Amino acid sequence: MSGIVGILNLDGRHVDRDLLLRMCASLSYRGPDAQEIWSEGPIGFGHAMLQTAGESPGDRQPSSLDGHVWITADARVDGRGDLIRELQGKGRHAARSATDAELILHAYHAWGELCVQHLLGDFAFAIWDGRSRRLICVRDHFGVKPFYYAPTRGCLVFGNTLNCLRLHPAVSSELNDLAIGDFLLFDFNQDPATTTFADIQRLPPAHILEWSDGTLRIRRYWTLPVEPPLECKRPGECIEQFRELLDAAVADRLRCDRVGIFMSGGLDSASVAASLCGVVSKHGMPCEVRAFTQVFDKLVPHAERHYSGLVADTLRIPIHYQVVDGILLYQGYNHGEPPTPEPSHYPLAASDTNQLREASGYGRVALTGYGGDPGFSSLISSHVRKHLKSRQLRQVVADLARYARSEGRLSRLYIRTRLRRWFGRNLQGSFPTWLNEDFRNRFDLQGRWEQAQNSPKPGHPVRPEAYNAITANLWPYLFEWYDAGATSLPARCRLPSHAQRGRPN
Repeated sequence: MSGIVGILNLDGRHVDRDLLLRMCASLSYRGPDAQEIWSEGPIGFGHAMLQTAGESPGDRQPSSLDGHVWITADARVDGRGDLIRELQGKGRHAARSATDAELILHAYHAWGELCVQHLLGDFAFAIWDGRSRRLICVRDHFGVKPFYYAPTRGCLVFGNTLNCLRLHPAVSSELNDLAIGDFLLFDFNQDPATTTFADIQRLPPAHILEWSDGTLRIRRYWTLPVEPPLECKRPGECIEQFRELLDAAVADRLRCDRVGIFMSGGLDSASVAASLCGVVSKHGMPCEVRAFTQVFDKLVPHAERHYSGLVADTLRIPIHYQVVDGILLYQGYNHGEPPTPEPSHYPLAASDTNQLREASGYGRVALTGYGGDPGFSSLISSHVRKHLKSRQLRQVVADLARYARSEGRLSRLYIRTRLRRWFGRNLQGSFPTWLNEDFRNRFDLQGRWEQAQNSPKPGHPVRPEAYNAITANLWPYLFEWYDAGATSLPARCRLPSHAQRGRPN
């Protein structure tokens, strides 16, 4: 979670290097290993380095391969071997020891702004092409890495830390009232392109910002594809393919000698932990692993200690338990803890912040199973409907029988839940009438509420629930909450469940 910042003076004035230095220095908690700047006329980059990857000791940013094209990046590039082979096919001599920033630069030299079609991983970066006087800024596919920008008063200020951008004198502290209204209605801003501050915009996931010829353009470069369902010839084939993909995603996120795993007693984090230990053992990596688990011992009935302990014992990894019985709801909020740059509504934020703090004391990388449920969510009714449309009645009967047999009980078909959904009363809640009437009317918050409740969801022919869950606007905000810009902790939280394997569309 290195810190990046940049300034582009649109009127041609030279960048104020003292201001750029101060903004870069404000990122030292994100990147305690080095803070450096580069400027050339109206453009300047800053970078605060947090070293985690095996090749990072040689990583110096802002950096360039030819003195004309410069980059500042908070990036982890996945599928490095495949990318290097593609680059070699384009005549680029990218070494296996190349840093992530160098690989992105090689990709830009090979394909220009289309380089995003060849990049996998979690990244937020800015590239200045001095030859064409062009700036491009990119945020990764799912928005794991944040990116903000402020086009104001003759300059464009950008970076991955909202509070850093607010240090620029051209960026005001004026609030975005509609974002405040969304927070009061939904607990988070519904517009992925804005922030709580009127002058500062948020680059949505899978988008490119480009400035050239005096024009600012923003476009989407990727959408989660709708692919045909995977048909396996034998029962174990699907499991084998899942393990292969999970192992590849976990291996991409290691590249360090010490890693924590946020492990509950559930299947998602336990699967990541098992894959992590298997990858380390298979490849002979000199990587120490430790699990971190939150538990209630007295306040409520809680089985996390028992089940996470079974997993840790089986995998033979040490586990640290954080007892959270004594943590109060909204603890620390009145004292600015957690120090989030935007409003947040998370009653147990203090427990997660403490867990991140303990993990960062052990190492700079922590894996989590966060996001595993949406990827696997599905309704058997969607599967049944698909086969009924093709008149495969025998297949429907066989699959229902196999499903009931594997679950051991018919209640897992959620018949009661389905009846309540079809015939029960609306449990979505009601519009909060306590909102200030003038404020409510000025932004038509009642209409915004009703639109959010009734708006159609993106479609998927087989797994609409999973597709809708993965593409929900909530995810980038959750990712940003774990980012160092919100936690002020020098640790990278990595999510194998949100891996993008296969080239972008």
